[in-house]
Amino acid sequence: MITRFGQRYRENGVAIVHVPVDVGYTEIDDNYISSANAFEKAYPQHRAVDIDKAIHLIQEAKRPVIFAGRGTHHAQDELRELSEKFAMPVVLTFLGKGAMPDAHPNMMGQLGRLGSKSSNEAIQDTDLIVMVGAEYPFGREMFPQDIQSIQINIDPKTIGKRLPATVGILGDSKAVMREIIEKGQAIAPTQWLKANQINRKNWLDWIHHFEDDLSVPMRPNPL
Repeated sequence: MITRFGQRYRENGVAIVHVPVDVGYTEIDDNYISSANAFEKAYPQHRAVDIDKAIHLIQEAKRPVIFAGRGTHHAQDELRELSEKFAMPVVLTFLGKGAMPDAHPNMMGQLGRLGSKSSNEAIQDTDLIVMVGAEYPFGREMFPQDIQSIQINIDPKTIGKRLPATVGILGDSKAVMREIIEKGQAIAPTQWLKANQINRKNWLDWIHHFEDDLSVPMRPNPL
């Protein structure tokens, strides 16, 4: 149990503890030692030189995409601002769902077979993936292998694991994104971003038009 809670703190994830039913009826001594205030959570300190390299890649890219995972749930404002300031569409892992509002025009959806057409096509057409707080097991199959990537994560084992990293930044996603936002020069909405926004809208319109389809056999959409 201690190991799982430690992992939860390190990875900004969820710790699940299965407790046998009879534990609730068992009397135990209450002389436990609380660890709630035993230590303050610390993150790796990212390097300024890596931030500068990342900003340079973003400024030079023609078709950049943010690929964000569960490590951005505590940094939703930064994720949105990063996307808006540098004109980058956002694709999420399924564990990252909710880190960016579905209704945001820069939001493409989730990646993979169960993901959206717009998200899969954005990833296939990009020339720079900005991976933030994501560890995606299907990266070698889903990512183009000849592109540049910026990988931001608090776990050094994930950087470069699924895709070669052009720039790896070890640190908290919230702090790293905030520094990139503050130091980088804003990019006006590009044709790349606008094309992805249109692609997303067309995809959603196509899905929703089935909601009024009452033909037999019936589709699940009207239900």
